[in-house]
Amino acid sequence: MFTGLVNIFTEPLNMLTRLMNIFTEHLKAFMERVKPFTKRLKAFMRRVNTFIERLKPLMRRVKPFMERLKAFTKWVKGIVDRLKREDFCLNGISPSPLKFSQSGRLTMIDPHNPHYGETGAVYGAVFYSAGAPVNAPKSKKRNMAEIKMSLSRLNPTQILEKIGRLTSLLAPTPPATPPIPNMASSVADLITKYNAAKAANDDYEAAKLKLNSLKTKRDEAADALRKEADLTGKAAMTVSKGDAAMLQAGGFEVVDPSAPPPPPSEEPPINLLLSAGDEDGSVDAACDPPAPRSIIRSYQWQYTSGDPLTGTYVDAQPTSASRTLLSGLTSGQRIWVRVRVVTTRGTTGWSDPATKIVP
Repeated sequence: MFTGLVNIFTEPLNMLTRLMNIFTEHLKAFMERVKPFTKRLKAFMRRVNTFIERLKPLMRRVKPFMERLKAFTKWVKGIVDRLKREDFCLNGISPSPLKFSQSGRLTMIDPHNPHYGETGAVYGAVFYSAGAPVNAPKSKKRNMAEIKMSLSRLNPTQILEKIGRLTSLLAPTPPATPPIPNMASSVADLITKYNAAKAANDDYEAAKLKLNSLKTKRDEAADALRKEADLTGKAAMTVSKGDAAMLQAGGFEVVDPSAPPPPPSEEPPINLLLSAGDEDGSVDAACDPPAPRSIIRSYQWQYTSGDPLTGTYVDAQPTSASRTLLSGLTSGQRIWVRVRVVTTRGTTGWSDPATKIVP
């Protein structure tokens, strides 16, 4: 009995398994057939994406043209509406109502015409009556001027100067009248923005002057401190009679007498002096070459407006002589200059930096 029950459930399960196998085989066959189509569809989509990417630049170019076309259409529509309102005669066609007379000719029924209602008044290139012809009004064509602002190439100071002149002309002092009427609201907004920009620029210029003044004061104080430190070091050497332990205890660095002297190629130039150039923003630099132990090939110059010990130096043009002219500098700015020599035995070390305020 138990075996019979198992057979009852087993046969449907076997049938279901066979159906699932058949479905799987058909599905595999279908997928094999669809596979080439899928590849073609992917290739087609890649082509469509490529076409869209190529179309995007064209659309970006067409967009400004469409905007101009819309503006032109709006301008033409305004002209047509104006012609309709003013009842102009355009190319021999009047927008006024017309009717045919008994003789078959177009008769004018325009109430604005002085010959309205007359039997002999007909429409053509001109208005005719029984008497002398009356010429139709002609439209006047006038080219519209375009404003050239060119503000994108101006710095803030130049923009303020130009807008200042513009506002003084657009909003003159009474009793003078503005040259362009009905611009009071727009000109008022422009003057508000101008005043805000001018106030911001004035604050910036004042802060810049104050910053330059503070920097000059700092540099002068640093120079005074440097000189005072040198005097203090000399006084310490005198008082301690050159006692190395005493000087080191006081925080001074002491030269090690046992250290070998630097090789000749590392001896830097000496007596670097800076003087004002012939023009504003220029400085003359000159130095004494190192001891003549090798042939000098060139002098390399550098300058900085930052910290002379940690700041970034800017390379100047190398020279064959022991002097150079640094130009294009900012007047009122303090700079530090150093120099080294390229010889046949190598490159020397940098000289001690010399400092000067650019004239």
